[in-house]
Amino acid sequence: MAVASELDCLLSAIDEPACLIRPEDQTVAAVNAAYTAEFGAVFFEGRRCWEALHRAARCPECGLACPLDKTGETHREASAVHAIFANDAEHRYTVITSAVTASDGKVLYWLERIRPHRTDAAAGVMVGKSAAFRRIVSRLASVSQRNSALYFWGEEGSGRELAARTVHENSPRATGPFVKINLAGMTVRAAHDLFAGEVSGGIAGCATGLFAQAAGGTLFLERVDEADGAVLSWLCEVLHREEYEGVKGFTVTDFRWMMSAGISSRAFAAFGEAQKTLVAEAVPVFIEPLSARRDDVELLVRHFLSDFRRQGEGTADVSPEALSALTGARWKANIRELRETVFAAARRAAAEDASCITPEMLSLTQEPADEADSLFQPDAGIRPVAEVNDLYIRWAVNRFSGSRAQLARRLGISERTLYRLAAAQRLARKKSAVGK
Repeated sequence: MAVASELDCLLSAIDEPACLIRPEDQTVAAVNAAYTAEFGAVFFEGRRCWEALHRAARCPECGLACPLDKTGETHREASAVHAIFANDAEHRYTVITSAVTASDGKVLYWLERIRPHRTDAAAGVMVGKSAAFRRIVSRLASVSQRNSALYFWGEEGSGRELAARTVHENSPRATGPFVKINLAGMTVRAAHDLFAGEVSGGIAGCATGLFAQAAGGTLFLERVDEADGAVLSWLCEVLHREEYEGVKGFTVTDFRWMMSAGISSRAFAAFGEAQKTLVAEAVPVFIEPLSARRDDVELLVRHFLSDFRRQGEGTADVSPEALSALTGARWKANIRELRETVFAAARRAAAEDASCITPEMLSLTQEPADEADSLFQPDAGIRPVAEVNDLYIRWAVNRFSGSRAQLARRLGISERTLYRLAAAQRLARKKSAVGK
């Protein structure tokens, strides 16, 4: 059934993305130009409404509230906030549905309007446009509808947790809880108390363990590379058996496993069997560092400033000179460090009643981009193996915030070897400086 011309005109007059949905089968009858611009220039007519929003099944089956179901029951306007992939990024939208009726009250179509969620900036969404960012988003979209375990790896502050949350919010478990826990330094006894809720005289208030708290949602394990092998061995057993023994006996697990660390799953070959086995069960998802996303720095800075303004903390913009300094800087803690630097500068600008952030307000103490960072740029050229080895060791030493022993373990070499390589590099740089 074709959409009447007057309804088509009505749809075209709506500025925000909107579509008409047939009540008999929930297929899309027509979309406006704003809808096509937001969700892609594809053929929407005849597709189910949830398929048009890039979902594999109806909203309730994806763990999301369906405003259309509510409008269908009451014939009144309803709304829900959804996280949706659009234009190579994840955004939050308020989906609003209402009935389009004839003079006799019969429902002709459901009208669905989709507007950006006004608290988007404060909610922690992914921002970028670079090729590296698009690769990240593509990886997240490819795993969001599965239930397989995931392993997010990348440098500190690169956004591993945000990536995990993005997958969770676009998965069938979106309305379930997102429970995270840092495994670094945790003992086996503490792990049992926290996860299974077995209060063994150690931790108060853990009668409901994290396994139970994560039911219906996602359990996110941070820093698995720094976890005790016995803890990981037990978690791996729970993952395989899909059940655990808690205060009420054996309980079947009902959550999606996600975990993160600073090294690739292949690098776990230098670790114990427990670490290797647990990570081997998961699909690896690499999160590129900010050094590979220079084109995203301006977008991130403006995103952070918008967030700052939403909090009523100030209205300062950023000068071209300050933006250039931020883009060229080397960020050891990646996006996290960039955000903290921008916020500190924005507070200083507000205190000085300045309309713009200047380079002097940035307090950039780090050196300009290190030569070693160039190894990870998309356009990096071929270099001699010996030179690459030296640059990589230097890059790792500069980037890593833990102890030398921890870094050596991550690199898969002895601490003595790491010390020798780093010392040789320092000597080479000193000779080079003297020669100049």
